Amino acid sequence: MKQLPLALLAFSLLLLFPSCRHSGKEAVGEPLPVRGLAIEAPKPDGLDPFLTFIEEELVPAHFNLLILRVDWNYAYETHPELRDPNPLTRDDVKRIVALCRQHGIRLVPQINLLGHQSWAKQTHALLREYPQFDENPSVKTENYTEWPNPDRLYCKSYCPLHPEVHDVVFAVVDEVCDAFEADAFHAGMDEVFYLGEAECPRCHDKDKADLFAGEVTRIHDHAHRRSHHRHWRVGSQFQRHLAGHRPYPPGRVHLRLAL
Repeated sequence: MKQLPLALLAFSLLLLFPSCRHSGKEAVGEPLPVRGLAIEAPKPDGLDPFLTFIEEELVPAHFNLLILRVDWNYAYETHPELRDPNPLTRDDVKRIVALCRQHGIRLVPQINLLGHQSWAKQTHALLREYPQFDENPSVKTENYTEWPNPDRLYCKSYCPLHPEVHDVVFAVVDEVCDAFEADAFHAGMDEVFYLGEAECPRCHDKDKADLFAGEVTRIHDHAHRRSHHRHWRVGSQFQRHLAGHRPYPPGRVHLRLAL
């Protein structure tokens, strides 16, 4: 991570939280109960600037929550085939953990589940290594042009009813939570554009709301079986519904919302 983007991010945070700005003669405003930031985890060559950013920007601004979108940027042992090139190692992660613990910052790792399994022309690790999990394999990311498009390709999803997908997904979730010594896990789950697709032999005749709510509940239940973990996710899918389908019923799932 380069210094310039970090500086711009710090400036943006100061605009969002004006009570953080102070001179030697001004008292810092009363901190909010939760003051958090969600950001992509750094690559190893950006780790030192990232730690400096935490110490010099987040700590003085009284941040007490840091959600790190790790995805496949970790040297997984359970599924090494899912590692990004040059990922964070366990030792790298422990440096982040130690600094956050020193300053009372709760650290929550994130892996995007269900949706966001691709971006533009790039298929991410899970569907690249396990194409059988793809909800609609006939749509090829290499054909992506721009949004909107006839394929409705924004980002791909895995099939939540595939009998093997959770064996893989939950193994890496457990591993990343252990590495970050986390008491919560963020599953993303925003912008799920493909669900209950006609070409999926398992999902094609299922209600999209039931499929989405079922996956949230399944992830929630897995997190809570690990008694010290809570499950967080982005709330945007509950603020809108997939075209032509009713909103996701709020009473059907148990959530811990990140924001």
